[in-house]
Amino acid sequence: MILAQAYRARPENAWEAAHDALVLYTQNARPVLTAAGWITLVGWLVTGGLYLSLLGPLSSFATLWPVAGQVGTYLIAGLAAWAIRAALIEPFAFACLMQAFLQITAGQDPLPEWRGRLTQLCDRFRQLGERAVTWEPASGAEA
Repeated sequence: MILAQAYRARPENAWEAAHDALVLYTQNARPVLTAAGWITLVGWLVTGGLYLSLLGPLSSFATLWPVAGQVGTYLIAGLAAWAIRAALIEPFAFACLMQAFLQITAGQDPLPEWRGRLTQLCDRFRQLGERAVTWEPASGAEA
């Protein structure tokens, strides 16, 4: 979400945009995490419903695979539901979470006191920020 927010801003300095997005995330941690919890819960409920709906059609495999029987049906349905979750449900949930983050942080500016907290939190983070602010892209003539 932080990278998406930074990319959306299209700044001159990518560090500043990512830093601002991180500050916005920390400012709004409670509503963002609440939205993430609800989206995750809905995703798992959809996955459970998908698993239950796959049990019926996949029960025909129990006759084709007599050694495993019903256990094979539950296993195949679980693997299929997990694969569909990874391929479809999780990307959709992530897109929903990004939309929630953008909606929650719309029109907000990063608070200076939160910026100060982040830079004082960790020496490495502060050093990385100092290097990023002074960084300049290499010219094409050197290549």
